Amino acid sequence: MRSVLLSDLVTRCKQRADLENDDHISATEWKSLLSEMVGELHELADEAGLRYFESEATITATGAASYALPTDHLATIRIARVDTSGRHCPPLVEIQIAEADGPLRGMTGEARYFTLTGQNVTLYPNPASGSYVHAYVPQPADLSAASDSTPVDLICAAGEAFVVWGTKVKACDKSETDVAVAMAERDAARARLVTWLQARSFITPRRMAVGHDGDRDRPYDPADWRGR
Repeated sequence: MRSVLLSDLVTRCKQRADLENDDHISATEWKSLLSEMVGELHELADEAGLRYFESEATITATGAASYALPTDHLATIRIARVDTSGRHCPPLVEIQIAEADGPLRGMTGEARYFTLTGQNVTLYPNPASGSYVHAYVPQPADLSAASDSTPVDLICAAGEAFVVWGTKVKACDKSETDVAVAMAERDAARARLVTWLQARSFITPRRMAVGHDGDRDRPYDPADWRGR
């Protein structure tokens, strides 16, 4: 974990961009630019398979066709049924809408698959009851109106460099100054960050095709899962 106070982060960005005395960018705008880069940091961590930022929500099955995603949902990590003893069962498999329109459509029972559409998640078969835990990557908080004393988690040194250089690119573009060097530094920091993230990632595959043996009419059975 690499936590930096928002005020310190803004100062570092101003210094890096040589814009400490530039009044073309307000304090709120600096925070907004930083917020955009922290969002990109979250996305990179998720793409690399590092479950660093993780929240959980409970889906209480009622037989409904679909359920609303958490308001701060960025990406789904896994969905799993919780049994009566409180243990998490093997995760559900994410499928595409076209696959759900096959034999799964209209089926009821314990869910084994799910689809994500817009701001909703649909479980297949459709469970009439039961509890499912939804682990997901949350959207980062908007820093534009945050207090200067707000801690910002940048994961690691490479994460901080990526956010700072990326903010410089945005600031230089906004102030109409040359961004070539800043872009090169940002891209180099991004490459270091991706390497760091991938070396520590734990990738859980969520997407499997229906009928991996080529039988598109047979729903994929998690018991057939081959060495993922």
